[in-house]
Amino acid sequence: MSHWNYRIVKVDGELKIYDVNYNDDGVPTSRSVLPSHFYGDTIESIREQLEWFQAAIEKPVLSDSEIGTTNHEQSSLESRHDA
Repeated sequence: MSHWNYRIVKVDGELKIYDVNYNDDGVPTSRSVLPSHFYGDTIESIREQLEWFQAAIEKPVLSDSEIGTTNHEQSSLESRHDA
């Protein structure tokens, strides 16, 4: 089953956290166009996102050339986080 998570990706020499999508084999296939950021209606939702960002730090850094870029708009990514 395909899934996504936050990952640190090296883009143009800078490390940024992105939403990364994976195929059924766990291979990164795409990333969000814009870096991820914190947002939410409650402190708890921000705290949960912070934990997800911290989990990204524990994983190896991905190179942008390893995964490519999606055409997702940032607003469509926000709807995933609100679910």
